[in-house]
Amino acid sequence: RDEGFALAGRALDAVPPGAVLVIDELGPVELRGGGHWPAVETALRTGGLRGVIVVVRRTLVPSLVEALDAADVTVVDLELDDGDPVDVVRRVFDGVGSGD
Repeated sequence: RDEGFALAGRALDAVPPGAVLVIDELGPVELRGGGHWPAVETALRTGGLRGVIVVVRRTLVPSLVEALDAADVTVVDLELDDGDPVDVVRRVFDGVGSGD
């Protein structure tokens, strides 16, 4: 567990500009500011991120949106979407960075 926690922290500390940051999964501990949240905040401040995908349980979506304090958030409920998850992600990012 400690090794996994350290590995995740190092990965979040090393997010390069222009990356698509994928976080699977944030839970109640992080959304209360604990666990990986400090490293997540650091990663989210990476300049020039192309996009961010965060996986949370449906019941945590409001807490995540509040914690992100972001102006542009798209929520995708994969349980309600008929498409393949990869297609859903493509649709979310369609036009990101293209000036549209």
